[in-house]
Amino acid sequence: MAWLDKVSAPPKPPEPRTPTDEPGDGDGDDGDDGDDTEPGDGPSGDPDRPADVESEDVPTSYTGQGVKDHDDDAVPDVPDDDVLDIFIKDAPPSPIYDESSEDDLLETLGKAAKSIHTSERRAETRENKKKEEAEQKLASKGHRIVYGFDEDGKSKADEDDHVVHMLKWVAEDVVLSDASRFVLENAESAGAGRSRYTGMPSRKAWRLTYGDTKIFRKPPKHKGKLVCLVDMSSSMGCGCERHKDKYRTVANAWLAWQTVSVLSSRFPDMEVFGFTSSESKNYIVPFPSQKQPDCRSKQMRRGHEIGGGNADCASLLWLDEYLGLFSNGSSAIVISDGMPAGPFPLRCGCATHTKEVAKMMNDKGVSYASVLIRTADRGLYPNELTTTINEVNDIRNLQEVLDWINTK
Repeated sequence: MAWLDKVSAPPKPPEPRTPTDEPGDGDGDDGDDGDDTEPGDGPSGDPDRPADVESEDVPTSYTGQGVKDHDDDAVPDVPDDDVLDIFIKDAPPSPIYDESSEDDLLETLGKAAKSIHTSERRAETRENKKKEEAEQKLASKGHRIVYGFDEDGKSKADEDDHVVHMLKWVAEDVVLSDASRFVLENAESAGAGRSRYTGMPSRKAWRLTYGDTKIFRKPPKHKGKLVCLVDMSSSMGCGCERHKDKYRTVANAWLAWQTVSVLSSRFPDMEVFGFTSSESKNYIVPFPSQKQPDCRSKQMRRGHEIGGGNADCASLLWLDEYLGLFSNGSSAIVISDGMPAGPFPLRCGCATHTKEVAKMMNDKGVSYASVLIRTADRGLYPNELTTTINEVNDIRNLQEVLDWINTK
């Protein structure tokens, strides 16, 4: 049994520690360095960690995986507190409140409000421009209509028959005759415009004692528009001073434009339009207040159209579109020397069609007065007043027309 002598004895078990022993109180006889711990006290202070785990198995820094104390892979690793402190330290600083930022915000809001206001104004301007362009287009192209001149409807006019075009014509001043000046002077003395000084008295009523009659609120002269349509067909002749008595008697056109000048002198807001037609086009010719077309010969030398016919129905259809919403309460004065006659492109019963259109407009609220130049009333218009002028002295009959306008 000699081999038993060579076997070393088992190690001596450590002596049990007493509760009074403190860490590091060893006597150093057994080589102990005083770091004795109780079973289960690991370096991390985890009571569940065995004491014999080597220190190199415990992570000493955060590696991006953290320390896992569980087996559930669904739960993320959480870094240690000291690593969180590093993250917070490296994070960008929080913005500090500055009063100037509030001023910048208010300035931005002000710019936005100004931009919105500017956009609204531009939109309104665009709408007004579109409206004006539509009115110009209406004035230049007129009204299109399909109209049958037979009651059975077998024959119908083309759509372009009643298209009205604007015609340029140079205007000149009207030279008033003695009879025209007499009418104007008589209208002033008779007080044809007294209705302008009627209405409810204002706070300036005390001025009446001192002879000031302009103390009343002025009502509008007309509910709608005041329009004058003047026949410019070839039968009217030339209205210029040079050719007014070419045929031993004053031309119909000269009498017509003397009438227009008297009316527009008393009522400057009256709009004046001549109407005529050729074999292919119907025309409307606008003129300023107290103006008349210059010589027809000059118009021809310019290479412009002078027309020759009077297509009343086409001009009335244009006027209906021109008045639009102002039809109710508007007044129309028609100056002509006879019935509709060619040349014109119309293929309808002109007289019958004129009566129908005039009646239709009258139902809308348009009132009519006719000044007939050396002709009789044929019932084309539902006139409230009809005045006939055969000679120069008959211009004095326009007083009743002035009075009629004053009531509108």
